[in-house]
Amino acid sequence: MRDRIVGPRLCSRYRLATLVVCTLVISACARDQAGPVPGDPVQALPAQPPSALPPTTAAVAPGDIIERLRYEAARQAGVPLDSVSVLESEAVTWPDSGFGCSGPQASTLQVLTPGFRVVMQAGDRRLEYRGDRRGHFGLCPEGRGGPPAEEAGAPVDR
Repeated sequence: MRDRIVGPRLCSRYRLATLVVCTLVISACARDQAGPVPGDPVQALPAQPPSALPPTTAAVAPGDIIERLRYEAARQAGVPLDSVSVLESEAVTWPDSGFGCSGPQASTLQVLTPGFRVVMQAGDRRLEYRGDRRGHFGLCPEGRGGPPAEEAGAPVDR
């Protein structure tokens, strides 16, 4: 008699345990597949590990960032890498966390953000990339971006 009572309870426990384990495995393996937010003009580039891109005080974007942006520009324009050239590279301070390239509906922090502006020619396209000094860059569509808050070396009143 006791076996009949224990059997179904034991089976229910195994089902519950299996369900919990499966849920944990699926949630741990799931990746965030969310795309860009509609209306957000900045298209994020693949992130580099923070240790690979230390903060810099250079007047132009570091070579490793320039090279990464060249590859991205070639991909965006659909042209060979050797047809991508750097037109401008400068250190700037952006007026917000959207690198001065966010639309009116975007949620960005209104904080001065030291970074870089890199303009490239890829085939017949002119591409402007904006980013911070940690290597987070995005493509700013033509005509969308505002000016930097100030020159990178200028003092800031706080």
